[in-house]
This record gives sequence, C-alpha cells and structure tokens, in this order.
Amino acid sequence: MERRRFLRAAAVAGIPVTLAGCTNDGDGGATPTDTDEPTPTPTEAMGTTSDQMTPTDESTATPTDEATATESPTPTGTPTPVPDMEVTVAPSGNLRFDPASFTISAGDTVLWTWDGSGHNVKPDGIPSDSDWTGTPGDNLTTYGSDYSYVYTFDVPGSYDYKCIPHQSSGMTASFTVE
Repeated sequence: MERRRFLRAAAVAGIPVTLAGCTNDGDGGATPTDTDEPTPTPTEAMGTTSDQMTPTDESTATPTDEATATESPTPTGTPTPVPDMEVTVAPSGNLRFDPASFTISAGDTVLWTWDGSGHNVKPDGIPSDSDWTGTPGDNLTTYGSDYSYVYTFDVPGSYDYKCIPHQSSGMTASFTVE
C-alpha cells in the first residue's frame, strides 16, 4: 500500500517515476529488485519536510459585511492656504466667473473652483511687479469640473483675467488687491 501512496503523490507532484520491480510474483507480495538508489519516501519525493508542513500561527483575513472605520491620512507637504476669496469658474455651466469682481488685501489667497469643463484663468492685465501667470500650462491648457487653482496675491493693484477659450463670449473678470 505504501508504494501506491508514493506513486499517487509523485504523480500529483509531477515527478517522473520508473516502475521497476512492480510485478507480482503471484504470492501477493512484490518481487524485490536491486537498485543503486534508495526509493525516496513520499515526503522526500514531493520536496517537503516536516518543518514545511508545520502549521503557522499567522492569521488569515476573513471578509466581513461590515465596514471598518479607518483614520483619515495625515496631510503631508506644503499645506494649502485657506482662501480669503472663492471664485467659481463657469457656475452651472455659464460662461462667466462668480463673482466677476472683488477686492482683497495684499497677502490674501484666492481659490478658483471649476464648475464646468474646458476653462482656464489667465491674466489680461496685472501690476508690473506681479509674477502671476494664472492657471498652469499654456493659453490652450484648460481644466475640467472639480479642478481647483489657488494663488496668494502680495502685489497691490488691479488685476484683469479671462478664460482664453471663452473670452469672446465675455468670460472675463477683475479684482483689486489693496
């Protein structure tokens, strides 16, 4: 019976086995054969040892129907300044900025949030000391809904800006930094 168990284990493991001495001499026993190599036991043939078969204490995750609460990740890097003024770009899909004009103090931050797609915010007239260039990218780069752009204005003066693709439709605005 041990030989049959070995052959099954070897077949499952994909180990080629030469069937030498597997004949029956008629008395119910197998005929012994001389071999140069000892026949491996099933565990040796399958490449396992008792150490490998020992169960571990590692737990296995079991799915559940209940959600597990996790902590929110801690923000890293440079924190986004809290805006002093919020402007909606294309509110409800309209080709305008809301508000179209406002006044802020030097050092204040403006947050533009897109409500419609295909728009940008580009300066059309700024104070000579200002380095404001509007939304990232060239004049043809536009952004989709849920995009946000933030900038802190330190240079006082009058600022005019527009959405390049929709300026001919009147999508322009202005603000003053005091």
